[in-house]
Amino acid sequence: MFRVRNRTLVLPHPLHASSRRTAIQIATVAFAMLLVFLAAAQAMAAAPPTGEFPPSEPYFSATWERTDKPVADDEADRTWIWGPSAFTEPMREAYVEGHNNSRETQYFDKSRMEITTDQSIDPDEIWFVTNGLLVNELMSGELQLGDTEFEPHNPSISNVAGDPQGSTGPTYATLAGLRDVGPHADGTIITATVDRFGNVADDPLLSAEGVTASQFVENTKHTVASVFWDFMNSEGVVYENGQFVNGDLFDNPFYATGYPTTDAYWTTVPVDGVSHQVLVQAFERRVLTYTPGNDEGWQVEAGNVGRHYFEWRYVQIPNEGGEEPTETPTGTTTPTATPSTTPTGVGTYGDMDIEGIDGNGGVQIRNNTQVTDNDVNMLGWKLYDDTTYTYTFPEVWVRPGFYVTVKPCTGENILEDNYAIVYTGVCAPIYDGGTLYLENPFGDISSQIPKPS
Repeated sequence: MFRVRNRTLVLPHPLHASSRRTAIQIATVAFAMLLVFLAAAQAMAAAPPTGEFPPSEPYFSATWERTDKPVADDEADRTWIWGPSAFTEPMREAYVEGHNNSRETQYFDKSRMEITTDQSIDPDEIWFVTNGLLVNELMSGELQLGDTEFEPHNPSISNVAGDPQGSTGPTYATLAGLRDVGPHADGTIITATVDRFGNVADDPLLSAEGVTASQFVENTKHTVASVFWDFMNSEGVVYENGQFVNGDLFDNPFYATGYPTTDAYWTTVPVDGVSHQVLVQAFERRVLTYTPGNDEGWQVEAGNVGRHYFEWRYVQIPNEGGEEPTETPTGTTTPTATPSTTPTGVGTYGDMDIEGIDGNGGVQIRNNTQVTDNDVNMLGWKLYDDTTYTYTFPEVWVRPGFYVTVKPCTGENILEDNYAIVYTGVCAPIYDGGTLYLENPFGDISSQIPKPS
């Protein structure tokens, strides 16, 4: 068993996942390479069907059974580590070091199981079946296709916790901005908060929860919160050798989560429409949440990273440029369009352009995207000048060819099918003759006035 109680921890990082020929020989090799290419392209192009599926035998099944069979059979009252079942069948996804440039995977609510590509690892070792570094990919936008092969995309805009339609808590793109923020001081009570736009603040009232910065990890320079460190080192009923026994939930505390990539922050998210204060912390493989009001075995939970990653890879990425996704998998969510009809531009930031200033000082912004159904959600976009003025947009969907107008002072926001008007709440000029910028949630400048020469 591997249990760690020291304050500062440094561990080796496990592997991420993981002459002359005749004319006939050359043709054979070329044909084989073509098959590999086609298989990899197919793995990336279409979303596999979703539903309820048993974990694949024998390795995925044994991994699932160890921690989640006790929950499924009511032998343990605690959070799921993987989920009640897989939501895809076992499948092969493109991976350079794998057999025929692919590897076997299967998706669960909480993560994705994968067979390591490191042939030195014995099937009996815990690292033979791993869960991918999915949170790293969701936050960075770097789709991993090999040990050192990455494909750049937009980070995920899915909520890391709470209801999918919630608009108060952080997304994976939000958490990406916290990776370089220094750790909480060792042993201090955590009262730091973060909102959807990455604004960090402090709420002294949260000291009543008594959650501390507990375990500093040298490898990533972040500190694990006490409630999460206790969970990662907890004991309970597990399923081993055909029977239920008491044992460590994880043989290695970092097996399921990977190392922390942010510190822990409190945030407010809706759960079934009811607002809750939740502590969230991102790790390489999982996002852990702590909800003090939950029953004891369910206070610490793993976020639905497997679902979020599947949606990002098979819905958001294919739709980045406004293209229709090849398939919308069952069980994934599509935001409700307000004010327009249901958008298909999930995860797309479109060509939003500042077109001018109206006679009342309002800034007119137009969706110039040349794709009929590419509605753009302005949630998290910012309009700011080169002094101190910043306006952050609420959830407003703008159809291609139509405008949203930002006006100073207060008023009732108008959200219609063909136009939208939002008010800044500040009775001061939005544009004072300097430079005005329109920035998407990833920090990219979409437009500015005066236009750059």
